[in-house]
Amino acid sequence: MAGRQKNNDEVQYSSLNDIPTDMENGEVGTASDTCGCGPCKPTFLQRLSHPVIFTGHAGLLIAINFCALTYFSGILTTLERQFQLSSSEVGALTIINDVSMLCLILLVTHFGQKSHRPRWIACGALLIAVALFVCSLPHWLSDPIDPQSLISGGTAGGRSRQMSGVCELDDNAASGQNSTTSNKCQKESTNDGTGSVKWIVIGQIIWGCGGAPIFPLTLSYIDDAVKRHKFTSYTAFMFIAITIGPIGGFFLTSTATALYVDFDRVPAHLIPDLHQYDPRWIGAWWLGFPFFSLLLIIAAVPMFFYPKVMRRKVSDDKDEDEKEDQDEDDMKTLPMTKGSIIRDASGGIIHIIKDLLLAIKRLLCNGPLMLMCFGAAAETAIGASASAFNVKYLQTQFMISPATAAMLMGGLMVPCVTIAQIVSAVICRRFKLDKKKCAAFILICHCTSFTFLVLQLFIGCENTQIAGINTPYPVGDDFITTSPDYISTTPRAQKKDAFQPESTCNIDCECADEIFRPVCGLNNISYISPCHAGCMQFTSNDTVKVYSDCACISSEGDLLDKKAVPGLCRGNCNANKQLVLFIIVTLVAIFTMSLTFNPKVFVTFRLVEADDRAIALGVKSVITKCFAFFPAPILVGLAINSTCILWQYTCGNRGSCWLYDVVAYRYLYQGIQVVLKTLSIICYALLYVFIKPCKEKEGGEQKEMSSMNGTQS
Repeated sequence: MAGRQKNNDEVQYSSLNDIPTDMENGEVGTASDTCGCGPCKPTFLQRLSHPVIFTGHAGLLIAINFCALTYFSGILTTLERQFQLSSSEVGALTIINDVSMLCLILLVTHFGQKSHRPRWIACGALLIAVALFVCSLPHWLSDPIDPQSLISGGTAGGRSRQMSGVCELDDNAASGQNSTTSNKCQKESTNDGTGSVKWIVIGQIIWGCGGAPIFPLTLSYIDDAVKRHKFTSYTAFMFIAITIGPIGGFFLTSTATALYVDFDRVPAHLIPDLHQYDPRWIGAWWLGFPFFSLLLIIAAVPMFFYPKVMRRKVSDDKDEDEKEDQDEDDMKTLPMTKGSIIRDASGGIIHIIKDLLLAIKRLLCNGPLMLMCFGAAAETAIGASASAFNVKYLQTQFMISPATAAMLMGGLMVPCVTIAQIVSAVICRRFKLDKKKCAAFILICHCTSFTFLVLQLFIGCENTQIAGINTPYPVGDDFITTSPDYISTTPRAQKKDAFQPESTCNIDCECADEIFRPVCGLNNISYISPCHAGCMQFTSNDTVKVYSDCACISSEGDLLDKKAVPGLCRGNCNANKQLVLFIIVTLVAIFTMSLTFNPKVFVTFRLVEADDRAIALGVKSVITKCFAFFPAPILVGLAINSTCILWQYTCGNRGSCWLYDVVAYRYLYQGIQVVLKTLSIICYALLYVFIKPCKEKEGGEQKEMSSMNGTQS
């Protein structure tokens, strides 16, 4: 075995994983390196004890997990609409997973490193399967959504209003509407979505607990089983699995959100006739959770049969083996013996906790490692906000449906990351980059991606003109307009004098404030509803709906011009052209940023001792979650909330946002990413400065120096 060296009569070990674990009568026996579970260890399973097979299997598990994570990110806008959540609340929902993972990551990586790592990984995957099923429970435990309420966009009553939404000059209309609204509000007050969201929160907590051991223990298990110069190839495959998984997640998101949320419980003829890009549309967000849960169970069970220790294959080049052993010894400060390990195992919980605290102290005092962690935290903040809001950003900026946005994310951006992983692995292996050269490579890539992130600030469309919201009515002298900032913070149902998108052309229509049924007039101005446009007539056939005789739409004396069609106006912006340009710029930025994933793991492992590698990933995970995953989605969500110009209100309670100031949205969202990218570049530049170059050994071979450990205590 490569990790053992004989010195007189004592055997020394360079890693905890090299220590034999099977004991009989107090004597050390043979290490547990055979495939199987308990007494079941058939011969044919031993062929599976190979790093390549384990890496492929673990990659499948990780791909399914990230597929489910991506699916959850893709349905956030749908959850926002169904449960009437704000963007900041959606951001908070995304971090619950990471909070629970943070509570366990250090303990799991420390104890898991010394235990049967494949079985820890398998148990984590089964926990995630349970969590996914729990996340789907709100659909099964709640009543179907009232299709007519969904069409009206609120709780306003009156059958003719719900069916057409036109202006009704009838004194009884308002009283009938108020009576129906009051009754429905009483019903909704006893059956709101708060209880349903709690199940998603519980599922996210379990999800984080299950995800804690999977990635760090997988990497440390592989690192102990392969030679150093081959490690980057294996980590590249793991990152490829991470990037391939979201492809399935985005495609399933596009499929699920294209189906009506209650398609399994509502007759086909009652499904609302709404376009997918309509802000009122709610897709079948729950559909993917049971599917991913079943896949994880199938993939997790075989993981129990891998050996506790997967021994390295003996190389034909003995000189190479000796160099590997010597490199491992150089990273160790205190070699371990059989006796020391047995004493460590019997030292009790106090000794174990002390060992954990000392390991954490060593890592926190490692300056270059901290620079790597905080640089990664800034990058993770970008990824966390993009994961939560990128689909929403594409929807609002370019007026596309959630299904289309998910298809673009999965069909173009995710394969770009996969290709970058392959290119990165080839570069690292072809040029045999050491940690100094890898740090330089990381810095160059991030500087390149920074340039393209800045360009994204200038790609997008202008705001759509909406009468009474951000533009005055074209007809009528007596209209009320207020600033977007005041509108976005004022409850319309409680302070009616503060927000009244009304004019003399629709004042007699008694339009309900809680209805959102946007229409586009032939004057290229949008209106909140046909009623707010003053439309008196409604005609429809199988393909075309037209509102006519609309008093608030300007004309030159021809009634044919006083018409409107459902949906928001697209304005003069060529949204498709802007979308193509945005995708191209984003692909380049993502590609250059993704080239650094593999070198970052290599540098992280080379900055710490061999036995600290798993917990180093745990410390890095804690830092990135505390400074990135936790605050980023909430803060970005609050920034997005500040750009809302039309909130949904139901029974006086504010729900999700219907319309955004897309220009302010773009500058805030992309500006935050540019600032975070700047911080990461500063960290990586300092990391490159502080890493000392490797010295050359005799024979022209390069060797990693342990001089960086001088910064550790």
